[in-house]
This record gives sequence, structure tokens and C-alpha cells, in this order.
Amino acid sequence: MLTNKRFQLKTAITFILLLVITPVPIGEAATGEHPSNHSPQATHSFWLSPLTSQVYSFECAIGDALEGSFTVTTDGDHFIYDQKKYDLWVGWGDGVDLYIFDNQSFEAWAQGLSATPLYSEKDLTELSWRISIPREGYWYVVYDNDSSIYGKQVEGTITQLNQNSTVILGLIILSLGAVVSLIFVSLYRKR
Repeated sequence: MLTNKRFQLKTAITFILLLVITPVPIGEAATGEHPSNHSPQATHSFWLSPLTSQVYSFECAIGDALEGSFTVTTDGDHFIYDQKKYDLWVGWGDGVDLYIFDNQSFEAWAQGLSATPLYSEKDLTELSWRISIPREGYWYVVYDNDSSIYGKQVEGTITQLNQNSTVILGLIILSLGAVVSLIFVSLYRKR
């Protein structure tokens, strides 16, 4: 049988070890640093030429989420060195189209065939969005400027939220809380 001081020492060592081990997974989940295929996309800024598209791909599991936002900035120009105030079609074609496809639909869309996106928005200059992934596989976020003769500067972010990281973080916090509770109950009973 352990003496009260030895029990308290073992309890303190166990608690300290838990505190040292636990921050590693919490730090990864909190900053969004997930295993290889579950990495958030950094903030992006690119020039989208007329009649072109920009594509970002993600390997997702069921329950993951993709979220993002973007803004189309033109600083008054539709063409390089062209001032928008002289264009006759102000307000026409200022935005981009956003599509989110699964692998099969993306392949069809890329070949010019009919494709049904999971999510789509047309001719927008600003948008914040979030979708849940219904099935495992590759998913594609497409910024499309195919219906415009104007080039556009697009600035935004896309982040993949891994469902497993949230579950793991919750389990770690729950386990840590249970261990701390047991330690306090044991100390209280010993007195």
C-alpha cells in the first residue's frame, strides 16, 4: 500500500506527463496542421485571365468540410492598363464563377461535358462559403472566368477542416478531464 506522500508524488508525475504529452496533438489540431492530404490551403492571390480557370484540389474523407472566401479586385482595370471608367459594359462580367466538384464531375467539366457541381455560384465579386463533404475522394474548387473577356485579380482562402482532428482533440480533452477528476477524487478520499 502506498503512503500518502508517495501517492501524491505518483499522481503529480502522472499529471505532469499528461500535460507534457497532450499539447502536441492539441497544437496540431488547433493550427490546422493535419496529416499530408488534409492540409489547409494558404491564402492565395492570382490573376485570372479571360476565358480561363484556376483549380485547387483536396483529398477529403466523409465528414470533412471545405470553407473559403474570396474577393475579386480589379483596381479599375479590366485589361492591363485599361481604365474601367472608359468601358461600355461596366458591371457586366465583373465576377467569377465558383464550382466545387467531386472527381467524376470535375473530369466531365474539364472535358467540356455536362457536369453537376456539389456547390456553385455565378458572377460574384465576393463570397464566403462552407460545404460538408458527402463522400471520400478528391474534391476540386474551381474559380472560373470562362464567361468573361475581362481578366480579374482574385484574393482569397480555402481551408480543409478535417473531421478526424476535431474528434481526436475532443477525446484528448475529455480523457485529460477524466484523469484530473479521478486524481482529485482520490486525493479527497484520502483525507
